[in-house]
Amino acid sequence: MQANNPLILKLEKGIFFEDTNSLLQWGEDVEEIALKNNAIISRPGDRTVVNWGTHIIFSGLELKFISIYLLEMGPHLYEKFQFIEHWTIGDKESFETFDLISQHLLSVIGDPILRDDGLDKELERNWIWKVQNVEINLFLFEQHASKLNFRIKQL
Repeated sequence: MQANNPLILKLEKGIFFEDTNSLLQWGEDVEEIALKNNAIISRPGDRTVVNWGTHIIFSGLELKFISIYLLEMGPHLYEKFQFIEHWTIGDKESFETFDLISQHLLSVIGDPILRDDGLDKELERNWIWKVQNVEINLFLFEQHASKLNFRIKQL
């Protein structure tokens, strides 16, 4: 990790949206943070979905972010901000987004602690970084089509 990068160092406190100069602090009430950041909350079926919108994090990485809290997690877990994620679905799009995110993270954070490219790099890749009390997971897999999940969570 490039220790001199103040944006990465903020990870201990939460996710910093560079474009709005907003810090989503770990452990804060999800609905309060969502309201402050103009996020859209919906409750389809057994989950609460927070659509944070498109934002810039980690010195220039621009993606659309969401958080999905399943009701089975229990109210004490889904009421507090603990993770944020980005999804890309589609064969070509998932690989392109994996390359974009992985190259950006390699340049800003450094090498992952786990770099599992599976038996077939074309079907599955799982890279994990740990920065302070935060895990950053970049997971490419196939389930009827290629899918990419980029998840940042407080440990």
